[in-house]
Amino acid sequence: MLVHAAASQARGLADAGTTVHPAPERNDPQQLLSAARVLVPLVIALRDEANHKAYVHPELIAVIKAAGLLRAFQPKRWGGHELGPRHVFDVQNVFAEHCLSTAWVFCVLCVQSFILGRMDAQAQSDVWSDDCGALISSSFEPVGRVVPVDGGYATGGRFSFSSGSSHAISTIVGEWFRPTMRAPRHRCASSWSRTAITGSIGCGTHSG
Repeated sequence: MLVHAAASQARGLADAGTTVHPAPERNDPQQLLSAARVLVPLVIALRDEANHKAYVHPELIAVIKAAGLLRAFQPKRWGGHELGPRHVFDVQNVFAEHCLSTAWVFCVLCVQSFILGRMDAQAQSDVWSDDCGALISSSFEPVGRVVPVDGGYATGGRFSFSSGSSHAISTIVGEWFRPTMRAPRHRCASSWSRTAITGSIGCGTHSG
């Protein structure tokens, strides 16, 4: 009941205008901070579940996404705020005061937009053309195997940890042949035990 009440309260505040769904031109860091603070009751309500199940609840990620917070680094041409790291860290700290796992996953999912925004237009279009709010995870250790195929290259292999990957539709992975490339298909498997990460058990880090 507490979880549903907190979720309803957060959504109700959003609908009432306490935190708004941001337009592409909105890039006021103080508005983003206010939006994050509104979500604190939901973060607290879902904190124990995150630690027990070792992942941040999808409903919490959905509400954070709806508030526009995960667009902080995203380029404006894709509907993002294009803010600097300091502002993202300020939002992260709001969550970190109550749940380190939520704070970690928030920032990890945010920073992928920063990285993708510095790739070429085709890479950005591959991820955001159908859904400009699509989330991305990453696994940068260069363990992938690259093989030439018609029209480009394909990658495969078992990649190392990727926090927040269960919330993402695309993944940036490390390769020896190319520094980063998008893996078209991936399967994630749990790899960290519940006692391995002190203070951030719920970050939902997977390999695959």
